Amino acid sequence: MRTNFFRSALLLFAGWTFAAAEPARALSSFDYLVEPYIGYGILGAASIGSGTYFGSTSSYGSFGGLSLGGRAGIEVLDFLFLALDGNYSPSLFVKQTDAGSALNILASAPVIANGASNTKLGLVAGVRLPLIGLRAWLGYNPWDWLQGTSSTTLNGYSIKVGAGVPVLFVFNLTVEWITSSYSTFTALGGAATSNPGGAISNSQLLLSLSAPLTF
Repeated sequence: MRTNFFRSALLLFAGWTFAAAEPARALSSFDYLVEPYIGYGILGAASIGSGTYFGSTSSYGSFGGLSLGGRAGIEVLDFLFLALDGNYSPSLFVKQTDAGSALNILASAPVIANGASNTKLGLVAGVRLPLIGLRAWLGYNPWDWLQGTSSTTLNGYSIKVGAGVPVLFVFNLTVEWITSSYSTFTALGGAATSNPGGAISNSQLLLSLSAPLTF
């Protein structure tokens, strides 16, 4: 009987030890995350205030286009992830939506004309539901550069909210709403200068196909 008692006590202690150690082990475990993606920006909306560097009247329009990017970071506890996120749009399209006047970014100073490029770099943090693979994240890009066609670069930041679902093999279909604000510009290699009329803003919906890989 005493042997059975000690055996039961030992098993109970071993089970308690394992149960106590498991959360600590899980908390210290993580996977590396690499996720290249290719997307296209649509449904954009740009706003340029009166008196800015780009014209004397307010104007509205949109710019978007092809986007190549990737995320690299870690996934913890099989559902939390944190990653660097960068994307590059090599050639934007610009569309005027003003009814009464020409879009300043196309007319008086064609800095954000067709062919301009955009680079974003920042961080994203999100969650992934293990059973269905649905992911959601928030992101902040402290570096957002809009390189114009006349040797002028707009400097700003952007924020994003996104979600993704598995569609085929390792691929995910993702959608992100991105809002950018550009408050300074650099012309012809000079020092950054504030826009006289305030920030220039742009919002767009980015649809992407990504391949999130963990190892």
